[in-house]
Amino acid sequence: YKIVEKAPFPVVGYSRHFHNETSYQEIPKWWGEMMTQGMPLDGQFGVCIDADGSEFDYLIADLYQPGQAIPEGCVTRDIPASTWAVFPCTLATLQDVNTQMWRDWLPACREYRLGWNCNIEFYYPLNQADPPSSQAELWLPVQKA
Repeated sequence: YKIVEKAPFPVVGYSRHFHNETSYQEIPKWWGEMMTQGMPLDGQFGVCIDADGSEFDYLIADLYQPGQAIPEGCVTRDIPASTWAVFPCTLATLQDVNTQMWRDWLPACREYRLGWNCNIEFYYPLNQADPPSSQAELWLPVQKA
């Protein structure tokens, strides 16, 4: 992982509410549904926000340029400036890395603690020849312990 500082940025996306215990099955299913519907977003981000420990809102999102038209059914959210722990992964390893990040890395980390209830999936362009090998990152907001 690496630690990076990011300025605040707005996102626009489709939002749905999920429960932790079913999210690993339901979120990929929802992505598939949205992609086959021809949504007007690229889906550069998956944003988990407002987590309470058992459920959260998840956005399939892109960067939002203030003043641009918001697609029907979409919402905007502002992501505040934060320090982020960034974990590289692929589409094939994303869920495993996410589990390790929350279950192993964060509880064992002495230098950082969770900054706020959010984490972000950042998706690089899809490798059309081998989609599971497509690069991604998991961003976890952190603060010095």
